[in-house]
Amino acid sequence: MRKIFVAIFLSVILMLTGVAPAFAVDKDPVTKSQAALLFDSKTGKVLFEKNSTKQIPPASLTKIVTCIIVLEELEMDRKVTIPAEATGFEGNNIELVEGEILTVEQLINATMVYSANDAAVALAIEVAGSEAEFVKMMNKKVKGWGAEHT
Repeated sequence: MRKIFVAIFLSVILMLTGVAPAFAVDKDPVTKSQAALLFDSKTGKVLFEKNSTKQIPPASLTKIVTCIIVLEELEMDRKVTIPAEATGFEGNNIELVEGEILTVEQLINATMVYSANDAAVALAIEVAGSEAEFVKMMNKKVKGWGAEHT
């Protein structure tokens, strides 16, 4: 009982004095990422940055935006015939075959769960007719969110 009382007492003292070491941000945190940005969303104050203006491939962020647009544009049960442009990818893929038919839901799951590049491309082409046109849609979408240099 005494240990619980001491723990509660110390917690209250720390809260009243404004000391919160568990929530402090290290002045120079270590990160393996090429770039990082940590900011307070209420004030906009940058708490930490590392190469925050460096342009790097967005990787999975692109897949997230792809799925957001697809969810806005297509029904989940829509059938998609896989085009040749969505096959033969290196890296993460589900080995789509030209002419194969999958639903939008299946392709979204493959894109988000397996990070499948081929599934993302198949969805992009289904929505916009080509990768190039879909990229324009993506850039317009994220610009509306305030993203720059995409």
